[in-house]
Amino acid sequence: MSEFEFKRRSRVCSVSERELLPGEKYFSVLVDQEGEIIRKEIAATQWGGPPDHCISWWKSQIPELDPNKFFWAPDNVIIDYFERFQTIEDKTVEQYVLALLLIQKRLFRLGNSTTDESGIEWMSVSCAKRGSSYQVEVATPEPEEIENIQTEIVDLLFSDEPFEQGIDDEAESEPDQIVSP
Repeated sequence: MSEFEFKRRSRVCSVSERELLPGEKYFSVLVDQEGEIIRKEIAATQWGGPPDHCISWWKSQIPELDPNKFFWAPDNVIIDYFERFQTIEDKTVEQYVLALLLIQKRLFRLGNSTTDESGIEWMSVSCAKRGSSYQVEVATPEPEEIENIQTEIVDLLFSDEPFEQGIDDEAESEPDQIVSP
């Protein structure tokens, strides 16, 4: 897989449609909208709890920009996203790519590969954090698919803002816990 090209978040609150400013607290949410998973940012002042069809959310703060730093979304959010992919048809390639990224990030451990009676290869991965195992179809992306898959993963799961632990002003969970409906 080639290197990711990182894009900055829009830094716009999806509720008020105003720019989020350095130092401002906000929530990032992954939402299932008609079978498509999208990411939204909501200013803490506009936060009324997780929106409908929320997969997962986390609280952060806008830092001063550092053009050379990028951060993953919190681990539980990434795993939630992977698990949601298992329920969406026609996301076999994306699920495989994300599984490889989770192995690289050491959130998943690679197990044995098997081939079923129809000739489809499956890899087994496990997640110690959740005590779960998954079967993922080995589906290498076509060259023309790679950019779209990278863009989707980067837009949803990478940010130029770090996940801020210890903020619990309005959170319904422990400060460093990700809440998944």
